[in-house]
Amino acid sequence: MELRYRRYRCKKIKKGSTLESYFENFLTELHRSLERTPELLDVLRKAGVVDSGGAGFIYIAEGMQSALRGDRFDIAGGGAEPSKKTDYSAFDENSVLEFGYCTEFLLRLQNSKCDPDSFDTEGFREYLNGVGESVVVFREGTIVKAHVHTMDPGEILTYCRRYGEFLNVKIENMSLQHNGLITEKSFEPAARKPRKSYGIVSVAAGSGIKELFTSLGCDEVVDGGQSMNPSAEDLISAFRKINADRILVYPNNSNIILTAKQAASLYKDAEVYIIPSKTIGEGYAAISQLETESNGHSFESRKRYLAGRT
Repeated sequence: MELRYRRYRCKKIKKGSTLESYFENFLTELHRSLERTPELLDVLRKAGVVDSGGAGFIYIAEGMQSALRGDRFDIAGGGAEPSKKTDYSAFDENSVLEFGYCTEFLLRLQNSKCDPDSFDTEGFREYLNGVGESVVVFREGTIVKAHVHTMDPGEILTYCRRYGEFLNVKIENMSLQHNGLITEKSFEPAARKPRKSYGIVSVAAGSGIKELFTSLGCDEVVDGGQSMNPSAEDLISAFRKINADRILVYPNNSNIILTAKQAASLYKDAEVYIIPSKTIGEGYAAISQLETESNGHSFESRKRYLAGRT
């Protein structure tokens, strides 16, 4: 198939060009452009990496080229690694529900059931605190995101439907989580780092970005990002490793903020502050502006600074 061309658009497209030759030239230029990305962003140059979004776009273009060639792929073995199996024997037919249920949901407020503009988020939070604990509630538009530990999630779900309908619901028996954590702890090394006054946890994916955050002073960088959110247990494990009185957490993704708040509510060995960074760039900018104790500034001064910024 020949491509129509215009000289002022691309010198490499000629009368004899085909879609196949176009993709060859296109991918060559994409790779050249990707190699130049460290010259465009200081954060990439310092980390010694190329732009991850640009690399992802190249993978898409390469897939299109492979499809154009008629290449066939065996995807039976593809996909993400299997998630960790739950040990259901931790709660058998003789067990007693001691810890209740970890309940999370996204509720879309409905005009047919309430006035979303006047929905009382604080009143809703007070209700959840009255029937549960470890409550986290925040709202984005007409979506209410909530987390609560309760002995009766059914009561809460019925109450919520007064105002809207659920987009997503997750309910987990915390006895399974609790017993699983106890089992994991029994295999952890006993030695811990010396207690320190403060620590920093961030979430990032990729060795280059993780090294960048480590160089900024992060004590722990948890694997995660878009489509690969860490669990509350992953964050709590990072908190334990730091062994600090106060911990700043940078989720660096809007989807991870709720999980970070959940982990903070569950962890009792430190004061945990969630800095709601929604992108890697926001996290990088915020952490790079932190004043360290080595410069003669206390954690309290940093906390006051952050309060003013957020």
